[in-house]
Amino acid sequence: MKRKMQNRTKIKQQLVIEQLKSTGGNVELSCLNVNANRQHFYVWLKKYPEFKNEVEEVYTNLIKYTKSKIYLKALKQDLSALKIIKDQSEKKLNKLRGDK
Repeated sequence: MKRKMQNRTKIKQQLVIEQLKSTGGNVELSCLNVNANRQHFYVWLKKYPEFKNEVEEVYTNLIKYTKSKIYLKALKQDLSALKIIKDQSEKKLNKLRGDK
């Protein structure tokens, strides 16, 4: 029974990771899309280092993507909206890592 629960948790975690990628890192929407409890998401971050690493990877990739878009916009002298998105993404990643 415990093994079944672990498998279900792992599957649910993978579904959440995929949703994080497609929702731009939105935890609430990602959990909602796969019928996962948002509180479980934060428990999983503390309890499962692999899950935390995957979530960090998603946010790191989102930041890289956003930075690349900012650089392209910078060439055209248009930074405003993308800078806000980049700052928010970095803030989420720092919060996840426990940085202040």
